[in-house]
Amino acid sequence: ISEELPAIRTKTLVLWGERDTFVSIDVGRSIMAALPDSVFEAVPDAGHCIHIELRELVADHIFSVGPPE
Repeated sequence: ISEELPAIRTKTLVLWGERDTFVSIDVGRSIMAALPDSVFEAVPDAGHCIHIELRELVADHIFSVGPPE
């Protein structure tokens, strides 16, 4: 999948839980680095299921990025 990431031209938000014990935060940073138009944010109080643990925070971040161009 990593070789396909540079082809994604849509603005992308990469949210990663700092307490994720399943997938290292370094993987999230690598994903962000491979995406041409991306923003990475580490979330201190979240683990692997950030969209469940902090769903309002995730929604706020998605809306702050705005719609795709």
